[in-house]
Amino acid sequence: MEKKITSKVEPLVYFRQYLTIVNPLYDLSPRERDVLAYLLYLDYQYKDIPEKAREKLIFDYDSKIAISNEYDIPMATVNNIMTSLRKKAYHKESFILGKRINYRVPMLPKLDNAKNSLTFEFVVE
Repeated sequence: MEKKITSKVEPLVYFRQYLTIVNPLYDLSPRERDVLAYLLYLDYQYKDIPEKAREKLIFDYDSKIAISNEYDIPMATVNNIMTSLRKKAYHKESFILGKRINYRVPMLPKLDNAKNSLTFEFVVE
């Protein structure tokens, strides 16, 4: 049996939904998912900027203010969540390394084009 669900979404919603779907693997809190989704969204927004400059923009004070405003959480909480994402790891890979997103984390999404898919295969023994 094969099922396919197609959904048109904005980039930020894509990252939030994606992280929600794969969260049983990552075990992130709702706020950690939101902040990580926003960081991934910023990486997507600045994709045409060279990597070093993009990393500075993503982790800039203004970006943290945008996250704080988007999710209505205090700046101190945003900083604490980023620290938590630096400490939390999946398969020994932290979600944030210093001031960059760690794409070595398995299944961490990178929106490269307008159409992305996620496929699950369940094998019942």
